[in-house]
Amino acid sequence: MSGAVGARVWPKAGKSKSRRLFRTLRLPRFRFGLMVLVLTLTWYAIFSFGPIIRGLVMSVTSYNFMEPEKSRFIGLENYKLVTQHYLFPIALKNTLVYSLELWLFTFPTALLAALALVSVGRGRNLYQFAIFIPVVVSLVAMALLFKQIFDPDTGIVDAVLRKLGLPESPFLTDERTALVTVAGVDAWKILGQYVVLLVAGLLTIPPEFYEAAAVDGAGSWTRFVHVTLPLLSPVLVLTITMLLIQGMQVFVSCTILPRTAGGPGYATTVLSLWLYNEAFTNWRFGFASAIAFCLFILVFALTMLQMRLRSEFQY
Repeated sequence: MSGAVGARVWPKAGKSKSRRLFRTLRLPRFRFGLMVLVLTLTWYAIFSFGPIIRGLVMSVTSYNFMEPEKSRFIGLENYKLVTQHYLFPIALKNTLVYSLELWLFTFPTALLAALALVSVGRGRNLYQFAIFIPVVVSLVAMALLFKQIFDPDTGIVDAVLRKLGLPESPFLTDERTALVTVAGVDAWKILGQYVVLLVAGLLTIPPEFYEAAAVDGAGSWTRFVHVTLPLLSPVLVLTITMLLIQGMQVFVSCTILPRTAGGPGYATTVLSLWLYNEAFTNWRFGFASAIAFCLFILVFALTMLQMRLRSEFQY
C-alpha cells in the first residue's frame, strides 16, 4: 500500500508533445517563418510553376491566340512537327556547338585566373572586382558595343587590320566565324562570375594538404593534379554544368550581334531564337511551347548529370 502511495505519476508523452507543439506555434518567429514560406510558395506557384504547366498544356494543343477557347487538343503532334522541322537539327547543332565553345573559352581561362588570384596576397579583391565588372554590364548594351566593334565597315577591329596591312576578317558576317565570335564575346561577359566561384572553391582547400605534399617532394604540377583538382572537383563539376546550361539558354547575343537575328543564314540560329520566332513572329504558340520543352529536356538532362557527377566526385 505504501509503495502505491509513494509511486510518481508521469505525464503522458502525447500531452507533453502536444503542449510543446502548441507553444512552438505561438512563437512570433514561427509565424514570421510561416508567412515567408507561404509568400515564397505563392510566388513560385504564380510565376514559375503556373507558366510551366500552362506551357505544357499549350504544347499539346493547336493553340489559338486570338480565341483560346477554340484551341483543340492534338496530343504529341507539335513535338512530332518540331523534330521533323528542317530547322530542328540546325538549331540543335548550333546550340550544342555554342555551349561547347562557350565552355572552351570560359572554363580554362577562369581556372587559370582563379589559380593566379589565389596566390595574390594583397589586392585580390580589387582584381576580382575588375574581372567581375563585365558581369554586371547589361547584356544588350554589351552586344550592341561588340556589334559596333566587329562591324566590317566602321568597326575598330577591321580598321586596325587595315592599318596593319592584314586582310579584313568578317567575324559576324561569315557563317564559319559568326557563332564562335558570339561565344567569345559571351565568354568575356561571364568570365568574372566563374572566376569568383573558382576562387571561393580554391580558398576552401586547407593549406595543410599543400604543405604535406611539399614535404613529400611534390612539385607544383603534382600538387595541382593530386591535391587541387580532387578537392576542387565539386566546384569544377558545378561550374562546367552551369556553363553548359547557360550555353543552352543563349538568346540575346545571337539576336543582336549578327546583322540579322540568327544570321548570317542560319549560322547563329539556336533553339531559344527559333522558339521566339515561332511564338512572336509566326504566332504558333503550341509549336513554340513544344520547342521550349525540348530545350527543357536538354537542360534537365544536364542538371541530372551534374547531380550524378557531384555524388561520384566527393572527396
